[in-house]
Amino acid sequence: MHRKYVYALTVDLNQRKQAFSFAYARAVAAIAGFTVFSSEVDDDSIDIGFAAGGLVPHRPHIEAQMKCSADDALRAEDFSFPLSIKNYDDLRAETYVPRILIVVRVPPAVSDWADQTEDRLLLRHCAYWRSLRGEPDSLNATVTLRLCRAQTFGPEALDEMMARVEAGGLP
Repeated sequence: MHRKYVYALTVDLNQRKQAFSFAYARAVAAIAGFTVFSSEVDDDSIDIGFAAGGLVPHRPHIEAQMKCSADDALRAEDFSFPLSIKNYDDLRAETYVPRILIVVRVPPAVSDWADQTEDRLLLRHCAYWRSLRGEPDSLNATVTLRLCRAQTFGPEALDEMMARVEAGGLP
């Protein structure tokens, strides 16, 4: 009998997407050398945060709302992602700690999300980020955002964001 992911049926697909997006963000932070923190209660649309410590003078922080999508609708330059008005409003607020949205895109089939050999662990597909600070008000229940495909969330991008925040700017 083929037993590929037999117990996976006990966990909701959205919970699996959330867990995968958190693992993706933690891997990026580990490579970039930043610590990760998370909130016990997500009442402010913040799932995870990144922090610099040690020898970094101002110890910058960035907070993020994590989302995961198996939608394949990519355009040449960007893709659309629907976000609830609560998340939209929370992420566009002017806060002391900058906030970003991170959307991890995965293949439709869960079995294609990762591939492992002795030489590598491949996570598929990619994560993208966007700051919503200063975005306009919306009266809709959902706001459809466009995320630029050139704005990938990886170790280099996180390092650059942290440097901008440390210098007093925004991600």
